Amino acid sequence: MVALDIVNENRKSVKIRSSEIKNILEMKEDIEICQDISDTIKEKDVFVFDCQLERRIFALKSEIEAMIMETLGEAVPEEDGGIYFQDVSYYIKALSDEIEEEIQEEYIFDNVRCHFSIYNVSQNFDDFKFVFIVAFKDIDIHKLNSIADVVANRLLRGKSKFYS
Repeated sequence: MVALDIVNENRKSVKIRSSEIKNILEMKEDIEICQDISDTIKEKDVFVFDCQLERRIFALKSEIEAMIMETLGEAVPEEDGGIYFQDVSYYIKALSDEIEEEIQEEYIFDNVRCHFSIYNVSQNFDDFKFVFIVAFKDIDIHKLNSIADVVANRLLRGKSKFYS
């Protein structure tokens, strides 16, 4: 666990612990497993998490879409090979934006940036592991991407707590 002190928009000093952010991530139904690995990087005011996306998300999404189409009386299209990496990336990006907004509201601090990097996808496209970064400072997206890629490469080489 790592902690940092910020001065929020109300000019109040607030102590934020990476374990608190981990709790926010774990409350999301989309995230099956989350490990706090913030102490493995030296970047100041940045928390890092090793996450696994809930395995059933895309299967449930397909089932719901099929039910809606049937209800509307439309033909349900044949599967075109399932989901694509781009679908997963868009999904996690939307999740990232949602979490960023939630953290901003929770801590009354607008200078929060969230980013992710998918580092492992199973052969069946039903298991996705990704690095999730939360930065409490003004940081360039390229720098966030660089941090995410470095951590993702390290995890891909087998240092993940639940790497298979």
